[in-house]
Amino acid sequence: MWREIAGRERRHSPSLPCLYVLLVLAGTGLTACEDTSLPSGPRAGDTPAEKPETSSRQNARPGSAGSPVPMPHERPSGPLPPPYRVPAAAGKYEPRPATLVPPPPGDGPFNVVFISLDTVRADALGCYGHPAFRTPAIDGLAASGAQFAQAITHIPETALSHWAIFTSVEPPLHGNVNRNGTSRYVGPLAQEIFKAHGYTTGAVIGGVTLRSDVGLHRGFDTYDEDFAFSTKALKRPGGEVTERAVAFIRAHGNGPFFLFVHYFDAHFPYQPPPPFDTLYDPGYHGDVDGSDEKLAPYRDGNKPIADRDLAHVKALYGGEISFLDAQVKTLSAALAETGAKDRTLVVLFSDHGESFEHDYYFNHARVLYDATLHVPLIIAFPGVVLPGVVVETQVRTIDILPTVLELLGIPGDVKFQGQSLAPLLHGLEQHLPSAFSLTDPWRPSHLESVRSEGWKLILGPNDRQTLFDLAQDAGENHPIEARDHPIAKVLRDEHLRHKARLAALESRMMGPPPPPRPELSPQEIEQLKRLGYVR
Repeated sequence: MWREIAGRERRHSPSLPCLYVLLVLAGTGLTACEDTSLPSGPRAGDTPAEKPETSSRQNARPGSAGSPVPMPHERPSGPLPPPYRVPAAAGKYEPRPATLVPPPPGDGPFNVVFISLDTVRADALGCYGHPAFRTPAIDGLAASGAQFAQAITHIPETALSHWAIFTSVEPPLHGNVNRNGTSRYVGPLAQEIFKAHGYTTGAVIGGVTLRSDVGLHRGFDTYDEDFAFSTKALKRPGGEVTERAVAFIRAHGNGPFFLFVHYFDAHFPYQPPPPFDTLYDPGYHGDVDGSDEKLAPYRDGNKPIADRDLAHVKALYGGEISFLDAQVKTLSAALAETGAKDRTLVVLFSDHGESFEHDYYFNHARVLYDATLHVPLIIAFPGVVLPGVVVETQVRTIDILPTVLELLGIPGDVKFQGQSLAPLLHGLEQHLPSAFSLTDPWRPSHLESVRSEGWKLILGPNDRQTLFDLAQDAGENHPIEARDHPIAKVLRDEHLRHKARLAALESRMMGPPPPPRPELSPQEIEQLKRLGYVR
């Protein structure tokens, strides 16, 4: 069902071939799910039960056929009352001396919209090659700007992934934000930089994983996280997120504004609203649905699931994807209706993907396969980013913020670890470092990976090493013995140098740990269990 990125009749870049939660919280006695080995995916020498589905690159753009996806929500008729929270003090902003490209043409002001599709893997979108899921609005956004074919996240968990994106600093330098209630990084967040340049900043949050108790609210003028949730409803419906975001756009259409829109719908459980719940598998008559009650026995590979039932769960996930596409359509329409579209830079991304293979189902936090690390990244900026560009070079999510600031002519911060991708967007050659990723480093037996030039090395406990040739094995079903492999040695050495660099940065970029957070309530514990973060 999952396929590698398909080609399109587009112009390529001319120079280029979760509340991820811990949790041993002080005083709770609650321990996160633990595993002393890699998940039970294929090992060197194993024979996979079935071959992964593959496809050659295609000329036609997938997902373009068929009737448009219906819209289940209407746009609001006017601004909504703002249940917002005002944040605390800012991090220190130390501007870089200059940007590499001139400011965008025109008088401005130029707005910025970040759209985060939580838990959306790249290959679930039509513009990234999915043969069935319909995502016309997202495909259209990609066609109007630049699509990065190989964008890699640094951690497959929500809070730290967003902290990395909003600061251009890798997860280890933030500390355990879920236990601490904020990051230990001493530098600024994106919204603090925009505020320093006269922007109104706002956020609309769709899931419990980004509540202000992980600290990401800092620097937003308005942080809309005030939605009703229970142990059975851990996310705000995407239609409500869109309503609030549209209200913000209408209220601040003259700009400049920075708006962060966070959708949590694709996250487990998979229960899209009608008609998206039957969009891709209307003939299913089994009893496995996308609810926690039905899927809990199969999560993390605890119990084998029948192929037909697995296909249905994937179809439900696809329904969530198409529902999210409908929300993107509404946001784009609101920008156009207010006259802001032609002066707004839009970035669409995901914090991490979701696993439906490798004997690790309906979760993401404990594996480093591309199913959880390879995320969509699209940047559209009329008049600045040429339409129809597909960048094949591997990039990282910490590169997003430096790129956005440079395209706007705003200096970045000297502490950024990411690099601006503006040269790639202007058809220039650019060397980028390897992508380093890890699972929760504050849990036992965490994993780390290095991904570079079509190869990935996953490092686990007890010196376990797994190498994949992604050019020949995009599905990562055929691990290579890494011990004496020359590519593995290069990646191991690179990994050691990278860890040494992070260690050297700790004293300069990390403040003291804050006091421990209060104990979790019984309701919060139940929420974390339902999200699959604790047992």
